[in-house]
Amino acid sequence: MREQMRKRRKELGLTQAQVAEAVGMKRPHYTRIELGTSNPSLKVGLEIKKVLQISDDSIFDNEDKESKETEYG
Repeated sequence: MREQMRKRRKELGLTQAQVAEAVGMKRPHYTRIELGTSNPSLKVGLEIKKVLQISDDSIFDNEDKESKETEYG
């Protein structure tokens, strides 16, 4: 999901600061979420998804793929 967030943010022409502001958080916190060093709460994750216009299916498909790649190598 992290890579998808970064890619989608860039596709929309948004900066990390713009996404963070739209979600209601500081840019450093959003940066940590995008880098995978911090996990968002469910509420924040849903807000990020809304701002980046990411569908639920898209998020879960990507996580399944990443999980399988990690699991099966």
